[in-house]
Amino acid sequence: MISRLTALIRKMIQWSLRALLAGVTGINVIETMIAPSVDNLKKMSVTKVLGMIPGLGSVTEAVGNIFLGSALVIKNGVGVAAMMVVIGVALVPVMKMLLFFLLYKITGAVVQPFASESVCDCIDSIGESAGLLLKTLLTGVLMVLLTIAIVITAVR
Repeated sequence: MISRLTALIRKMIQWSLRALLAGVTGINVIETMIAPSVDNLKKMSVTKVLGMIPGLGSVTEAVGNIFLGSALVIKNGVGVAAMMVVIGVALVPVMKMLLFFLLYKITGAVVQPFASESVCDCIDSIGESAGLLLKTLLTGVLMVLLTIAIVITAVR
C-alpha cells in the first residue's frame, strides 16, 4: 500500500547521504587549498622574527624550524592515531549492521518457499532498511575519516 512512499523515502535518504558526503568533501577541499598558505605565512613570520634577534638570530631560527618540523610530525602521528581509533570504534557497529543485513536477506530467501508473499516482502523490506542503515553508518564513518585525513594533509 505504501510502497511508493517507502521508495521515495529511500531515495531521499540516499540522495541526502550523497549530498552530505559531497558537502563535507567540498568544504574540506576548500580548507585544504587555503590552510597551507596561512600556515606557511605563520611559520615564515615566526622564523623571521626569531632570525632578527641580534647575535642569536641564526641559532634561534634553526631551532624554530626544528620545533615546527617536529610539531608537524607529532600532529600527523596524532591524526593517524585518531583515524585508527575511529575505525576501531566504528568496526563493531558496522559488523553488527552487516550481519543484520545479511541475516535478514538470507532469512527472506530461506522462508520464501514456506511463508506467504506478504511475510517474505516484510522480511525483505526489513533487510533493505538494514542495508540503508549500513550505508548511512558507513557514510558517516567515511566523512569523519575524510575530515581527519584532509586536516592532516592540509596543515603543513
